[in-house]
Amino acid sequence: MTGGFDALQPGRTWEIASRWEALQKEFWQHWAELTPDGALRHREGSLPVLLTAPHATVHRREGARKAADLRTGSLVELLSERTGAGFLATTSSHPFDANWDAPATPFHDRLMELLAADTLVIDVHGMSDSHGSDICIALGPEPGTRAHTAANRFAAAAKRAGFRVTVNTPFDASRSTTITSYIQSHGGDAFEIEIARRFREPDRYPEAAERLVEWLTDCIREL
Repeated sequence: MTGGFDALQPGRTWEIASRWEALQKEFWQHWAELTPDGALRHREGSLPVLLTAPHATVHRREGARKAADLRTGSLVELLSERTGAGFLATTSSHPFDANWDAPATPFHDRLMELLAADTLVIDVHGMSDSHGSDICIALGPEPGTRAHTAANRFAAAAKRAGFRVTVNTPFDASRSTTITSYIQSHGGDAFEIEIARRFREPDRYPEAAERLVEWLTDCIREL
């Protein structure tokens, strides 16, 4: 999967894209496994920021199979490496949807273990390329001042970096069972980021992938 990077642009080393794809290879190792808890992978961070990827692997929603938000798990781990933020992601197939089900899943349990009073949760998802935007910032039902301010900074920085950005369209994270809603209902700070697929394919589009990671890295470091 990583062999074609240099051929795309001779003379350039795609360091970020290569690292992202290397992390994804670790996710591929458990991709076909079915585990009751999603084989959760996490790291506690040195920043009061937690990046979550509840749809990183295949899951089930109301009994039906749902495809993964491809490479979101490896993305939050990569961003954790680069910024010092914590992360939490599934690494295997599992029989629940932590962003849809009532908050009684293994993902919620681990999420609460990792949270501190001052933690800002950024819930990372993937969307298709058909929505007309590259990035959607979803604020959730009751964004506090900190989350609202951070989300606005992310959106403004994304626009400066040349991304097509929407806020609360097509996703607003306001359903009561989203990770964002769950954190907000417990008095915490959270918002959601939806990323178009073409920016989540470092093996095919390394320049787009690196632009995405650089934007997110800069924003997280400034929190």
